[in-house]
Amino acid sequence: MKIRITVLTFTLAATLLVLCSCSSKQDFKPPLRTVAAEKLLNRGIARIEDHEFDRAIDDFNRVLKINPQNVTAYYHRGLAYDRKGYYDKAIADYTKAIQINPRATIAYYHRGLAWGQKGNYDNAIADFTKTVEIDPVHVLAYHYRGTAWYYKGDYDRTCSDFQKSCELGYCKGLDWARKKGICNK
Repeated sequence: MKIRITVLTFTLAATLLVLCSCSSKQDFKPPLRTVAAEKLLNRGIARIEDHEFDRAIDDFNRVLKINPQNVTAYYHRGLAYDRKGYYDKAIADYTKAIQINPRATIAYYHRGLAWGQKGNYDNAIADFTKTVEIDPVHVLAYHYRGTAWYYKGDYDRTCSDFQKSCELGYCKGLDWARKKGICNK
């Protein structure tokens, strides 16, 4: 129960980041919400946590029928598709969330992960770069951008991003690269 509450708290915090990550108040257009849409959205998020991805997707589809501009519904539906391995659908939803809110850091980050799963490291790098432009302390964006650089064979950039990630408190990539002899300078 504690884990579910912690994960739900994180998910709600991420949702707030998606909704509030605007450069100025005039960039922010509050989503049109209804009580029904809000309940569906919350139920869909809970269903993701319970690994009920198809049911979550159904909930988010219903939210988007009520409000086709709901960034949070696009992001979370993308997350459900992502968890099912439907990376193209996930990327499309993350892209829609970004079109509605160009400062939706979490959507760039997760789209980068999806691009990486598809082996499209150039697009992954571009999304992780956008993530750290908006949020310069997004530790995992540096880590996964370093991973993408590794797969492209650019070990200098791999080490640079793993070093930055480590400076921010996440050293797994740098430790791994040092053991492999990649980042021993």
